[in-house]
Amino acid sequence: MKKSRIRIASRYEIYAINNFQAAIIEDDKRNICQLSIILNCKQV
Repeated sequence: MKKSRIRIASRYEIYAINNFQAAIIEDDKRNICQLSIILNCKQV
């Protein structure tokens, strides 16, 4: 699956997986977020 990378800041990157999910990488942490009114993240 092709992921489009969006650069937000030097330490943050969002990988858009589809319209509803994105992987946010900060340093060595990985959070999969469900994009809704409130961003619900879980560390994986």
